[in-house]
Amino acid sequence: MPFLALFVSRLCLCLCLWQAAVVVREVLFSPLRVCAAFIWCARTRLSTCHPSTPLSPLLSPPTHSQLDKLSLTQSRNPPSPIIRTHTVSLSLSRRRGGADVVVSDAGSDNKTDDHTMGMKTHDDGLVVPILNTHGDSRTAARDALIERIVKHDETDGMPFYVVDLATVKRQHDQWTRLLPRVEPFYAVKCNNDQVVLDALNAMGTGFDCASAGELKQVLAMGVSPENIIYANPCKQISHLQFARGAGVRKMTFDCKDELVKIQASYPTAELVIRVLVDDSYSVCKLGTKYGAPASETYELLEFAQTLGLNVIGVSFHVGSGCQSARAYSSAIKTAAQVFAEGEELGFVFKLLDIGGGFPGTEDRVKAPVLFHEIIPELNEALDDHFPVRHGVRIIAEPGRYMVCASHTEATPVISRRIMYEAPKAGEEKEEVVSYYINDGVYGSFNCTLYDHVEVYPLVLRAAKETVGAPLLTSCIWGPTCDSIDRVVRRVDLPKLDVGDWLYFEDMGAYTCAASSTFNGFQKPIMYYIYSASNAEDFKSLPAKFPKLSRSAARALGVEL
Repeated sequence: MPFLALFVSRLCLCLCLWQAAVVVREVLFSPLRVCAAFIWCARTRLSTCHPSTPLSPLLSPPTHSQLDKLSLTQSRNPPSPIIRTHTVSLSLSRRRGGADVVVSDAGSDNKTDDHTMGMKTHDDGLVVPILNTHGDSRTAARDALIERIVKHDETDGMPFYVVDLATVKRQHDQWTRLLPRVEPFYAVKCNNDQVVLDALNAMGTGFDCASAGELKQVLAMGVSPENIIYANPCKQISHLQFARGAGVRKMTFDCKDELVKIQASYPTAELVIRVLVDDSYSVCKLGTKYGAPASETYELLEFAQTLGLNVIGVSFHVGSGCQSARAYSSAIKTAAQVFAEGEELGFVFKLLDIGGGFPGTEDRVKAPVLFHEIIPELNEALDDHFPVRHGVRIIAEPGRYMVCASHTEATPVISRRIMYEAPKAGEEKEEVVSYYINDGVYGSFNCTLYDHVEVYPLVLRAAKETVGAPLLTSCIWGPTCDSIDRVVRRVDLPKLDVGDWLYFEDMGAYTCAASSTFNGFQKPIMYYIYSASNAEDFKSLPAKFPKLSRSAARALGVEL
């Protein structure tokens, strides 16, 4: 028995010593393992981020065969889907410190060319990728970026925008080419994204503001008050006082009460009378809220004269989303008549503001009249009623025109449900596939309610799965718990699964500017690109944007 007791005691001692050794090993060697893992991660990170080292398999540019399998399928009702393929390759590394963008020519067999650049993140902490695309397709860089983001789940399933600043630049260039006499004063309310505003400011546009908040945002960019019009006929007194303090003098009015308010708060303002014109051709008829009828303009001008106010010109707005060139020529004729009334009363009118309403897309399904079709009649009316020799400064307030086509939004399918509905009352019910996405009418698609826009889904799918696939009657819903949150009532789509992606073109106007976070759903992430058509175009950015601000410079990848 003594021997057995001795054996048990020594066995227990050995077990205790072994356990102590395990503890000592963990204490001593765990930090070493952590350090080793950290070093390995750092080496891997450097190899994927540095332009001069090979990319890791996860972040390497997709091959041509991989890209060919991915296509953009345009699904509209009634036309069947159209497949678009492209072979623009890129590499995107999303990280806190910045992004490397590697551009490859479509015919270079995925070999990286000399046009590689690194850049910093934007102020909001998100990567701001700049792409340089080769070839004729203006959407190739955008499409490749969308596919890249989706493939590697860069947004963790969050919806996102791709904003092409080159599209904004093209719209601005077209405006100055076709309407050389008309200065664009961008309507901030349409899309107040800071990068977009910086880019427009760099192009030399003026700005149309409707509140102290918009005035502050524009003035903070260094815009001269002379290039701002406070184009809200119904102004809050404190906002008027802010405009006075900031030196913003040009502002609109359309009634006597507004004149009394201005006379008390800002008597030295330069006033522009807003007249009511025919807006029956427009989607959003603003005349129900603003504009002095032609029968009242003379009396209004007399009242302004009695108050000692300085009226310098006339403005009008044919309505948002105008669908007729005739609306502009008719409105210009009305404005000329009010000019004559002002001159009769002794005013010196020197400003004509022709407002907005210009279409921002070349898609005739979305815009029955296109921008270039409005121009001939508009220019003719200006030459007839306001010839150059009169010396009148002519401005406009384009919003949709400048930014509509620059934004594309992508959002995943988060749920699917089969429902049975009757197309019309009394008709037999049919099967409808309901798809739920994580942005809706409380977010970017508020445009379907407030701007009366019809949106058309694009589907990102493998080409072999899309070609010849049957189209199903479908409905697209937003993510919130409100039944009004329906994005598209009826559309023919191929069968989609949870995790597939839809995206929508021409989403730059009256979308993200009015979106909310109702039900806790976050606003989409923003990615900015400049789809230069060649390397020389990309290198000439500083020349294109002589007044480039630092924020816009970061978005365009230019070092100041």
